[in-house]
Amino acid sequence: NLANCYYFLQQSTDSEPERSRAMDAFFYFKQRFLEGYRKLSGSVKCQDTGYFQSLQRLLMSECPTAKLAPYREELKELCMIHYGQPDLPEKVLL
Repeated sequence: NLANCYYFLQQSTDSEPERSRAMDAFFYFKQRFLEGYRKLSGSVKCQDTGYFQSLQRLLMSECPTAKLAPYREELKELCMIHYGQPDLPEKVLL
C-alpha cells in the first residue's frame, strides 16, 4: 500500500526534513489503511494476517511512541483473541 512506499522512503533517505515528511505521510496512510480494514470486519474483533502485518509494520516504525500507544494496545488485545498470547507468533511476523 501507499504507506509502505513512504516507510521505505523514510528508511532510505539521509535528509532529515525528507525523513520527517515521509514518516508523517507513512503514519497518515497507514492509519487510513488500518481504518479501512477495521470497517471491513465491522464490530467483530477478527482480522486476517495482512492486518496484523500492517499493524506490526506501524509499530516497528520510528513514529513517536505516544502516537503508537493505542496501536500497541490494539495488537495486544487482538493477539490475545486470535492466538491466546499478548504478541504475534513468529509465523505471522513480517
